[in-house]
Amino acid sequence: MRDTLDKYWRLLPTAARREIVWLCLLAAASGLLETAGVASVIPFLAVLAQPELAVTDSRIASVVNVFGVSSSASSLAVLGGLVLAVLVATNAFSAMVTLKMLRFANRQGRALSVRLFETYLRQPYSFHLHRHTQSCTATSSAKSPGSRSARLLPACI
Repeated sequence: MRDTLDKYWRLLPTAARREIVWLCLLAAASGLLETAGVASVIPFLAVLAQPELAVTDSRIASVVNVFGVSSSASSLAVLGGLVLAVLVATNAFSAMVTLKMLRFANRQGRALSVRLFETYLRQPYSFHLHRHTQSCTATSSAKSPGSRSARLLPACI
């Protein structure tokens, strides 16, 4: 696996290498946000189980007091809204990161396919006499985007 990733790394231009680094950082940030999203559910569930925690627990009470809520039912609604907002924002960020990764993998797969096809076109005439044209086209179009993108994407994630 390491050898394959090294080969891909050497095939990529400098700009694409920088983009991979940024995508990895975005993926790490997405993981941290997912963790924060899951952790935000715990106080909500605690208040749901024991509504008096909205007043007695200082950390939960400080969050609820920012919204000027005094009753436990209203504090439950505020905490539920906050949890929902955090989860929606986290999922939106994760979707954006996934979209960027998919676009990158597809763009690089296409670029590698074009480079491979251009290499076939630059070969001498004798190269094409010994090979079937369709096999060269199939190799450059089928192997490149599908297999390379499928291998690049898990490496980013």
